[in-house]
Order: sequence, then C-alpha cells, then structure tokens
Amino acid sequence: MAFSNIEDRLMSMERFDLVQRNAGTADFEFKHVLVRDALYDSLLSSQRSELHLRVANAIERRGATRINEVAETLAYHYSLSTQHDKAFRYCSLSGRKCLDIYSLEEAERYFRKALSLLSLVPQCADDQAMATVVASLLEVLYLRGDLLGLREIAEEYIPRLQTFGDTPQLVFALYFHCMLLAHHCDFAAAEVRAKLALAIAQRLDDIRAQAYAQSALMYCSTILCRHALEAAEIEGSRMLDVCIRSGDNYILNWAYWSIAWDYVCRGLTNKARIWALKLIDAGRERKDDRALGMAYWTLALIDIQDHRFGDAIVNAQKCRKTAATPFDRKTGMIASAIGLLLEGRIEEGLAQLLQQKKLALADGWLYSASGVDFAAGPALAMTGRIAEGIRVLKAGIAACDATGDRSMASWNRVALAELFLGMLSSEKRPSFKFILSNLGAITWVLIFGKHRAWQLLCEAVQNDQIHELSTNRGWIEIDLAKLCILKKKPHLVRQHLRKAQLAAAAQESALMMNEIEAIGKSLP
Repeated sequence: MAFSNIEDRLMSMERFDLVQRNAGTADFEFKHVLVRDALYDSLLSSQRSELHLRVANAIERRGATRINEVAETLAYHYSLSTQHDKAFRYCSLSGRKCLDIYSLEEAERYFRKALSLLSLVPQCADDQAMATVVASLLEVLYLRGDLLGLREIAEEYIPRLQTFGDTPQLVFALYFHCMLLAHHCDFAAAEVRAKLALAIAQRLDDIRAQAYAQSALMYCSTILCRHALEAAEIEGSRMLDVCIRSGDNYILNWAYWSIAWDYVCRGLTNKARIWALKLIDAGRERKDDRALGMAYWTLALIDIQDHRFGDAIVNAQKCRKTAATPFDRKTGMIASAIGLLLEGRIEEGLAQLLQQKKLALADGWLYSASGVDFAAGPALAMTGRIAEGIRVLKAGIAACDATGDRSMASWNRVALAELFLGMLSSEKRPSFKFILSNLGAITWVLIFGKHRAWQLLCEAVQNDQIHELSTNRGWIEIDLAKLCILKKKPHLVRQHLRKAQLAAAAQESALMMNEIEAIGKSLP
C-alpha cells in the first residue's frame, strides 16, 4: 500500500491501534510505550542517529524564535545524534534554564551530560563554553549541598580553567572552591582563594566576577575577624553595591546574608535581623524564592542568640517550607533542632541535632557540624552524659581556635562556662543513679568548675569580635554576675549587671532585662 504523506501513514497506524491523537494537542503519540520501544530498538544505530538529527533540526528550525522553550527537547535529540556541538550547546542551555528555577537535579544531569560529551568529543565546545558549564555545575553542587561532588569537579577542572588565563568563569569556580574550603573549616586557604579570585576579577574589570570575589572575601573576613566593626560595615556596603550592579540573583542573596552574618558573629542581633529581613524583601522584589529560605534559617539563628527559642523554631519551620535548595533546607533543620533543644525539649532536640551533625560530617559540612557543639554539649550533660558533653565542648573550642573561627570558639567557651555554672548553682538534687554514673565529672566541676567557668568567660570577653553592646556580651556579663554571686562578691555582681544592661538596652532585649532585674532583686 502506497502512502502519499506522513498523515496517511499515521492514520494507518491509528487504525492498527498503534498510535492515537493527544486530546490536548491533537498530535499523534504511541498508544503503548512497549510498541514505541520495540520499533525504536529495531532501528540500526545509524538510522536512529539520523532520525534524531532530522527531528532536532526540524524542531530547531520551527522553534527558532523560542529556543529556550524547546532547549530540553533539542538537548535530548542532538545528544542521540552525531551533532555533538549542538548537543553540548543545548545541554548547557537546558542546565542553565533548570538552575534558574532551582530544578537542581535536572540541572546537574544536563551539565554533567555536557561535560561527558566534551570528554568524548573535545572539539564539540570551545574553552569558554566548557568553563561556563564547569562554573554552573559547581553552583548546582553547592546549592544541593553536595560538597564531596563539588570538590571532585573543582579539583579536576580548576587547573584546566587556569590554563585559559584570566576569565570570569575561573573567578566563579574559585568562589565555589573558596566556599568549599570554608565549609571544610580551612578558612585560611579559603581566604587565599578569595583574594586570588578578586585579583583576577579586578584585572578583568568584570562586575559580576568582582561581586563573587568580594562576597567570598567578605565571608572569610567575617569568620577570621579581619576587620573591626566600622571597617566591616564599609566593606559590606561596597560588596552590596557591586552585587546589586552585577544583576546576579545568587550572589545578591549572599551579599545580604554576608552582612547579616557579620553582625551575627559580633552578637549585634538587632542589625543582623534588619539585614535578614532586607534579604526577604529583596528576594520578593526579584521573585527569587531562594532568598526566603536563606533568610528564615538566618533569622532562626539570630533568635537563638537572642534566647527567643520558640521564635527560632517558627522561623526554622518557615525555612523548611520555603527553602528552594537542599542547602537551605538542611541548615533550617539544624536551626530547628537547636531551637527545640534550647527551648527545653531536650531528648527530641538532641536526637535531631546529633543526627544532623552526623549527616553534616558525612557530607563534608564541617563548619555546619562544628556549629552545633555549643548546644549539643550542654544537652548531653543534662541527659546524664556530663563527661561526654564537656569533651564535645572542649574539642569544639580547640578546633575553632586552630582554624581561627573566633565567634564559634567563643560560643563554645560560653556554653561550657554555663554548663559548669548551671551545675554549681542548681537547686535541683539529681538522682543517686545520675550522681553515681557521673561521679568523676561532678567531683571535678565542684572542685575546679568555678575557676574554669570564670576563665572561659574572660577569654570570651577578650574576643574583640564580640561587640561590647551585643547580645552575646550581655549574656556573658550576666553569667559573670552569677559567678560573682557564688563567689560572694556583690559589688562585682552590680558591675557586671550594669554592663549587661547597656547591651540589653542596645539590642532591645526584654528577656535579658528581665534576667538582670531578677538577679538584682536577689542581691542583699
């Protein structure tokens, strides 16, 4: 039987119940996937490749004015043809399209497909196109929280990118490698990477590259406390201006966050909260949902500093509902667990926190894992594992001191001091079983705890990153006042309470003010 055109052929296949019309588009489609696969597999590989190429060329020609809409279809068909350059191009375009809407699994699949094509057919893309895919894949892996995968790609491709000379893509790759090193708590090496990225970006005079490099350097400078408050505010303002001018959503989110995080590390929770809320407003204005998840877990951590643990749980829950990436979702879960624990839901919060720490360590999130010790250590002690809780906090202090993370080291010092202070001042008599199982640790704290708590708090005060009018400083002064009560030195109690009042007023902390008043009323 002769067929005059494709329509006749399709109608004949419809009569044999092989195809049917799609009700929505009126296009023909196979009625059974097994029939489609059997026919497809019966073709020779050369025939299949030729047909995919013809289909792709037709779609490309018909969709010339809306290529972005058909990019995924073109990536599929060209990838199964011999037109490797177009396969690379459309895999790259599809990956970018998916990344822009945070469809991260799909984005990773397309970018990895593009790189696999390049390894098979090196001439299918030029150096710039390859470098762009590498930088984009690093971004995807970071947002997915896949630091192990990020390290693998960074170590394989950054040396190749460096052979191309100064390029924006090299700056972007160095940025993500910097963030990887920071998450591995190798802050000094991360800072070196950030400075190298900034030098390249400045030579290129590329605004987007400069935005990434300055953001990375700001992050490292915050952790390592390279600037006093006024200088840090100037640097933050410069960085934000560059990031706004870059027009890049990813780095603009991090610009707002970096400024907020610098205030968090200084204990200036009022200003930190303002910048976290600015991140929400800016994200909504740009219709970028990612900003919301970032802002809510940041607000949760600020609430924890403010001892507003119920609010921290609420903001962590908002993060988990709005988070556009696994990175933000995981951080929100850590903040939620800390909030639960500190609110008094010890067993529930501790179980979640230890699980999140285990996952963070397995995934290479060493910085995030180190950030739970200040809450996990005291909780372990409260659940009858005093010696273990003390060991966790001591190890956390030593590790942070070694890496230069001054704010985290101070939080651990204060947590350990408060553990000792709580044991020394508690009016609740523990059970005989509790005492027996913790006899060594309890004896040590009774003998040395007062002196050691004082020493730890004084070391925290000496950290000039903690502002004298900060929330952190206010609670430290309250702890010092409580220790002076145990030492029976009421005149020193009042001195520390006055300093705490100044911090409480500056940060508008009603909770701190109430605590100060309660201590003041107990004095003779």
